[in-house]
Amino acid sequence: MPIFDGLDDIVDTWLNIDESWGRNAPRYRSMTSLRRLCDENGGVGDGGELLRKLYARLVNNWDGQPSRGAENWRHSQNRHLGDNPSLEVSLQRRFMQIVNDNSWANEVPVASGVANTGPDSVDFVRRSDASYSMIELKWPRLDGANEAPLKAAIQVLRYGLAYIFSRDNAETLGYDRNAQPILGASQVQLRVLAPVHFYTRFLAPNRWLERFEKTLDSGIRNLAGETVVMSFAFEQFPDDFTWEPDGFPGDPDGPFDEPRRVAVVKAFQERHRLFREGQ
Repeated sequence: MPIFDGLDDIVDTWLNIDESWGRNAPRYRSMTSLRRLCDENGGVGDGGELLRKLYARLVNNWDGQPSRGAENWRHSQNRHLGDNPSLEVSLQRRFMQIVNDNSWANEVPVASGVANTGPDSVDFVRRSDASYSMIELKWPRLDGANEAPLKAAIQVLRYGLAYIFSRDNAETLGYDRNAQPILGASQVQLRVLAPVHFYTRFLAPNRWLERFEKTLDSGIRNLAGETVVMSFAFEQFPDDFTWEPDGFPGDPDGPFDEPRRVAVVKAFQERHRLFREGQ
């Protein structure tokens, strides 16, 4: 059984989303569900309760055997674009091609080969001494692909849960903190990173999404305990940053013009919290 099995049902139940909302489960993933949650502006539940239930289910799904995934929690870079990459993948790998900074890793597996868990990777990991950021990148097309901040938030929280699990059970899983130094981190930041248009339709007329961020942040902090400081937040690129891979010359892995290189790196450097702290 995959260690993430059943987690989506727990999220739907915590959000009081049932079959009356339509669509197939998991219902929280749809833009329609998030719009309704924002429009109704109801209360946000106890984040600590949610995270405890999710983690308990993840641990219960484990068969107690070592991981068969040799790449889990590696810190390396995948720069090859391949044919017809999505907007997210093209931006992710273009950034890795040009950033020239070994503190960044991408497509980092978190639980492959643990029980029957398949490939599941966090888009970026950024290392700064003993502090790490785990970043879920989203770049939907303006025509409204079915991607929403709620789905992205739960996705990166799953990686956070896998991290706590991996750290708590490192010896049995066969992990080595010398080879996987992230497992000895003092701080781990869980972040969703996206352009402003990913969030805009869910910000007005109320602050439901902001309250949701705060309750998830509180929940993951409490679950992680004192050994590692863990946090959650939504981040956005600068408002004027745009991304469209079409029109890049020749080889899909080849160079592109310097102004675009500078713009991409600057956008990552100037990413910022969607909601200001302390509000």
